[in-house]
Amino acid sequence: MKHRRTAAFVLLALALLLLVGCAGQKGANLKTGSQIPSVVPESGEADGIGEAQEDADDETEKQKLYAILQIDFEGQELRLQNVENGKVSEYGISDATAFRDKYGGFAGNSAMQQGKIVTIGAESASGNLSYVQLSDKAWEQENVKKFSIDQGKKIITIGKTKYYYDDTLLVFLDNEQMSLDPITEKDSLRVSGVDRKIASVVVTSGHGFLTVTHTDLFEGGWLSVGNVAVQKIEKGMKVELPEGTYEVSVANDGYGDTKEVTIARNETTTINLEDYKGEGPKMGKVHFKLTPEDAKLTIDGEAVDPSAPLELRYGTYRLTVSDDAYGEFKRVLVVSSPEVDVELDLRKLSGKDVEEDEEENLDGDMNGQDDFDTSGSQNDEPDTDGAGNATESTPGMPGDASGT
Repeated sequence: MKHRRTAAFVLLALALLLLVGCAGQKGANLKTGSQIPSVVPESGEADGIGEAQEDADDETEKQKLYAILQIDFEGQELRLQNVENGKVSEYGISDATAFRDKYGGFAGNSAMQQGKIVTIGAESASGNLSYVQLSDKAWEQENVKKFSIDQGKKIITIGKTKYYYDDTLLVFLDNEQMSLDPITEKDSLRVSGVDRKIASVVVTSGHGFLTVTHTDLFEGGWLSVGNVAVQKIEKGMKVELPEGTYEVSVANDGYGDTKEVTIARNETTTINLEDYKGEGPKMGKVHFKLTPEDAKLTIDGEAVDPSAPLELRYGTYRLTVSDDAYGEFKRVLVVSSPEVDVELDLRKLSGKDVEEDEEENLDGDMNGQDDFDTSGSQNDEPDTDGAGNATESTPGMPGDASGT
């Protein structure tokens, strides 16, 4: 009997404890005023929320703009730099990765070059990007020749427009990153940016140097390099030139020649002027074609008839061509071959808009240069001193004339 009472008491005590526990739990779930229920998810639910947040962050990141740092199609790797903050990221690419132009169409591997600004798609289960697309929010200028760089103010001026850059700027030469320091006005650039910010600069055509030896016979004469430079010959001269292949002409006092010379990027090419001497003195026959035909022509200050060929000794001459409607223009003529054709179009030289020439481009390229041939070459009159003598080391830029 005693044992039954004890068991009943224990059961009653347990029942009371259960009631107290339930009452406490019910009270804890009651909310008043602005209290917000706090729900603690189970571990599986927490993992899901974290993954969803990561996916959202990842998707936001992929909507940003990137400049291509490096792309390796064989190794299937892509390194990108965030245009805004400079953060570098690495991604996988594969044969399944679509390379798109800015309109979303097929672009191909060749369109994906260092410095190009792109957006990217989501990563697949294998970790490779679904697509890489040239951004329609970015701009790009090719073959930029007329530019200046102010590193102190971090401003690059293209034509007459100023752009800024910051420490995230990417500069490339021959697929390698570099600084802005080696870039000169002889280089050609591909520039990419967003709004007024420049994100990348790629040197597409660099510069090299030309030096000469054995100058004794030709000192005081002139050296002409294609349609880009003319300079008085002197000992130790060194000419900076855009990379490329040129017709290099030298002439003085009946001697001279024209030869093809290649200027390589970041290299110095040396020519021996003894190779240009040949037998002499020699004469060249010069044929002039003037527009308009009644324009006046003088050679070294003496009026000549441009309608008939002229026999001129190998050397350098000063041309002046003039017309009442277009004004007066001066050029340097280097005679260094047996036959020289010289074309001088005052309409182009003056830049005046002539009715019969409305469809012709008179502006030249971005560097202010127009094309002409120079086996006998004519260039802008070099700077002179007060007496009219050419200064000894002033390269002239070519005008719009042609000699072949």
